[in-house]
Amino acid sequence: MERLLLTNARILTGSFVTEPRALLTEGGRIAKILPPSQAAGLSVSRSVDLEGRYLAPGLIDLHTHGIGGWDFTDCEEEAFLSAARCYVRYGVTSVYPTLAACPDEELEESCALFQKALLQNGEGANLLGLHLEGPFLCKAKKGAQNEAFLHDPDPAMLHRLQQAAQGMVKLVTLAAEQPGAEVLAHIRRNRVTERGRGDFQNAVQLVRRREARNEQH
Repeated sequence: MERLLLTNARILTGSFVTEPRALLTEGGRIAKILPPSQAAGLSVSRSVDLEGRYLAPGLIDLHTHGIGGWDFTDCEEEAFLSAARCYVRYGVTSVYPTLAACPDEELEESCALFQKALLQNGEGANLLGLHLEGPFLCKAKKGAQNEAFLHDPDPAMLHRLQQAAQGMVKLVTLAAEQPGAEVLAHIRRNRVTERGRGDFQNAVQLVRRREARNEQH
């Protein structure tokens, strides 16, 4: 098992920054944080002196459309691979590449290319799964999305995208008040997390109508 020792590091623990300490990893996992005196005699595979630099947990980006000149809807496998290599230079160790609304065939192709990139990615940030920010959004709250490619939640389409990605669609942003909201059942059945972005007032009215129907029955 590889034992890596990072010495002379100011470690961000989540609640405070340590004075220079050593951090020992075993098999890629944090084993101990040690004062310099205890780290001196350790038997390790490799030791790196961080010269007083900060050492922090890697960041996880849940919503990112690309980096380094690449967009994840470019319909190129290299978009995912180059971006993954770029993220780690900025401390981002895991990402959910995010696809904006675009023509349906391009969205499906991007999902398929993500799966290919996933198998090739060896030195970049971890590709945890795809995040669909479109196309199931409310046009009134579209933000920077291209309205021409937005439409109501569509279970059949989500199934096609999930098939293209071989089950790696993990996050979906949608307007739950829109017709076709039964897509939510499909999402939960496949252990996908949904995020809301729609018309709040319409959503409240929808909930109230549903509650009223339930009370009548």
